Amino acid sequence: MAATEMDQAIVDPTARVIKPHDWPQIDRDLWLAGTSWDPGYFLQPYAAKLRETTLRNAARAHGRLLAVLADHGLLDETISPAQRLTRPVADVFVEALMRAGNCNNTIKVRIFDLRAALKIIEPKVDTAWLSQAGDWSLHVLLPTERRRRRMVGMVNIYEMGPSL
Repeated sequence: MAATEMDQAIVDPTARVIKPHDWPQIDRDLWLAGTSWDPGYFLQPYAAKLRETTLRNAARAHGRLLAVLADHGLLDETISPAQRLTRPVADVFVEALMRAGNCNNTIKVRIFDLRAALKIIEPKVDTAWLSQAGDWSLHVLLPTERRRRRMVGMVNIYEMGPSL
């Protein structure tokens, strides 16, 4: 692709993720506190029982939210992440995911990961509203989409046999 074509290419804004070292200072400090292990058994943070992939996905989800907010001019670095994430802001985030072509399943996973991030960052804040919009669950609002499976014909399988 030529440079001019690359300049004109549409980039999915939700694919941009702000890395933890570039997060606002408040977010970095809270993430560090939420992922720092204490030697006492009963003082372990929520993140202590999470797998590494869950922590990675939570950080990506939070970084993705920060990027969407920055792109929309809504990123206020002087307030905490929980204060920043209001219902209108969550709507902007979900709409950005939809406009970028994410399927319902992906959007639900992004919201789950974002809830995990907020539970790490500010464990006392209730984020249940993210997956329960009023009386509607995410599964009702964003029904699961099944992928069509491509069937391989018997002739193709037969022809692949010798190469296997």
